Amino acid sequence: MIRAQQHAFEAESHIAVGASMHSRDAAMCAIDLHGGAVARRTTRLEPSPLDEGYYAEVDRAITSFARSMESRSYSVPMHDDP
Repeated sequence: MIRAQQHAFEAESHIAVGASMHSRDAAMCAIDLHGGAVARRTTRLEPSPLDEGYYAEVDRAITSFARSMESRSYSVPMHDDP
């Protein structure tokens, strides 16, 4: 017999971070489990997409944004390359 179960989510404490890269900036948005945007940031990028450091700069911008969400008591799943 299957019984009903109740699940509670802390929708305001867990977020997903999305980002879009453009030639001169990276736009980031943090979204809670209800689908509402809780923060947005656009970061100006100095190197162009053709320069070696472009993707490293994008990585730093996204990581910085995600870490700033943690300081606001949001849980942000992060993974590092092995």
